[in-house]
Amino acid sequence: MRMGLALAAVLAIVAISVATPLLAETLPLDWKDTGIDLAVGRRYTIALTSHCLWGIGCAKAIAAAGPIRIQLDGSHLTVWVDGEKEFDGDAGSEEVEITIIVNWDGSGTIILPDGSRAGFSLDRSYRWMKYEETVCFAWNCQSSKVEISYQELPRPSNEPVNTNAMPIGENPAKKLWADQSLRAVLIAAGVGLAALGAFVFLAPGSGRKALAAALIALAALAPLAALVHAEVRLYAAYPSSDVLKPGTVLKASIVVPARPQTDPNIIGVSDPSASYPDRFVAAYHTSSGATAIAVWIGKRGRDWSESIEVWKASASPGSRHEVRIVYSNGVVTFYVDGKAVYSFEPGSRYLRVIYYGDVEYSVVRPRSQATGSETPSSAAPQYSGGGHGSRGAHWLLLAAGLGIVALVAAVMIALARQRLGYGIAAAVSIAAIAFSLFPLAHASTSIDEEAQRLAYNLHLDKSVLIVRLGDQYGTGWWVSKHWIVTAAHVVNWKSGIAVGLLHGSWSAQGVVKYVDKQHDVAAIYVPSGAPSWAKTLPLCSSVRKGEQIIVLGYPFELIQLTGNLVEASANPRASFGWVDWVDYSRHIFEIGARTDAGNSGGPVLDYNHLCVVGIVSFALRGEVANMYYGTDSIAVANLLSSWNVPFKIERIGQGADLPPSLASQAVPKRVWLAAGAGLGLVFLIGVLVGMAAARGGRR
Repeated sequence: MRMGLALAAVLAIVAISVATPLLAETLPLDWKDTGIDLAVGRRYTIALTSHCLWGIGCAKAIAAAGPIRIQLDGSHLTVWVDGEKEFDGDAGSEEVEITIIVNWDGSGTIILPDGSRAGFSLDRSYRWMKYEETVCFAWNCQSSKVEISYQELPRPSNEPVNTNAMPIGENPAKKLWADQSLRAVLIAAGVGLAALGAFVFLAPGSGRKALAAALIALAALAPLAALVHAEVRLYAAYPSSDVLKPGTVLKASIVVPARPQTDPNIIGVSDPSASYPDRFVAAYHTSSGATAIAVWIGKRGRDWSESIEVWKASASPGSRHEVRIVYSNGVVTFYVDGKAVYSFEPGSRYLRVIYYGDVEYSVVRPRSQATGSETPSSAAPQYSGGGHGSRGAHWLLLAAGLGIVALVAAVMIALARQRLGYGIAAAVSIAAIAFSLFPLAHASTSIDEEAQRLAYNLHLDKSVLIVRLGDQYGTGWWVSKHWIVTAAHVVNWKSGIAVGLLHGSWSAQGVVKYVDKQHDVAAIYVPSGAPSWAKTLPLCSSVRKGEQIIVLGYPFELIQLTGNLVEASANPRASFGWVDWVDYSRHIFEIGARTDAGNSGGPVLDYNHLCVVGIVSFALRGEVANMYYGTDSIAVANLLSSWNVPFKIERIGQGADLPPSLASQAVPKRVWLAAGAGLGLVFLIGVLVGMAAARGGRR
């Protein structure tokens, strides 16, 4: 009986190994961040390898950054520079190397395979992205490969240097996924140790109990180590003086500039991966003579206009002000001259302290937690951010790890007591562990992919299009048959002008009829009307903090990678996230999802109702970050009503939820498959235990 079960298991594994590649002849691995910047002062070597299988096709290899896109399909090489094809022909091999030289002044040269050269210029730095594919026939699979390396060029002493195109630096998101993978491995190690310890403890023989106890103890420590790693990883990367953590207080002294200056003096905090503060106190003296001390949020660079002012008080030139930032009971509170003026819930356990200008500060731990006057007054503006921080995921990972450890240990004990064959039990248990841990290690990394799949399954991609004005573009969406909504800054805040509209092979001209600068909303009239396949989107009746959202549009990165607007316009991107906070008085909300400047004007959809909660407004060109803002649906609806633009309202909470058939598509399929396979294998273990018990009872 046991031999038959083992043979069946082996045959099943062989069948799956053969069938899986046959079912998926091409397996895209999606775009990946290489962690390398296209920047000044570097000589790059781009090595691309493509493989072909007869009758199936070739695995493409693509490298792209800023104005450059290089694609190898078999031996066919195509190189785009600034959207123009500089090389399109046979490279003579499925392995190609391209050399790119970027001088310190921003001028660059690509050396093509035929010896010719193409020039370009950098006005800023870009991240190198790569795209790799796998093609399969039966068990024979071939993958393409992209490798990017560089050497630093000597820096000139007397020639101009384009400082705007200096390297960006390491991508913190890449480090985050590496950290999460390490924690998943720790939990897997714990499960394995638990299984081994149970076997050793109950196996025939004596003198093994001490070893078994040690193994099981290590098994319990492994998930705990994952939790400790999750909690201290971000904090350990920075000196203690530059980190605000729970129970600490930042005390600072900030001076209002005595004379006008471009940049204000600031002191604030941000997520550890950010280079600029997200929330901060600013003391400024403008060229017009205005002086004040204020609290700003939303800064993503040195362009102060990208920030939102949430509190302000008049101040004299040269005056000094005391600032305290208190992190207590899960809330960060700003105090200016003893008055609580702003508070928020951070998305990270540790916050980085960042300052500029005439500021002195220190981070201290008070003897007791802040009470009394440390509590924000009811008049202080209350905002909330980061409600979906990483701590919850860490605790979930720990709980899942300990649960699986306990389950495996219990199953092993049951198997051993029934004297079932250890070899079969071990093989089945290890397979169950691997399948069950798969969602923990990978589900979170595929959340945007699932949003993308849901968007295409429900034809939401037919609701958006590219709005083009000159050499700039943004995203628009159909609100009714003849009307498109976008952000006012996409059309340069101007009404009465013509704009180009594009979605794949369909194109048309529209006229900007209405613009509202205060809320960054514009309405475009399309005389020819929407095409038959277009999908109009209703507005949500409200937007709420914490609700799940999907952001639709055309990120700047997409245009870099596809090389042309026509191809990109037919393939909008969807990203999943949350509404971090809402300011109802200003009709703005924070978007906790992946987006950038190309998404400007695009719809932000309620995940459950598929209505528009707002449009993307505040974003920096080409920068993918964690803090962006939108104009809420209430402001959009009010404006459309005043402009007599037809639209529909979806009343949230009145039976508009997705039907089960659609809601099921929102769950990652591979998570269901992995979890189901894991549960199935655990069930198989139970059947084997039951069979063994029945056999023992007959004896």
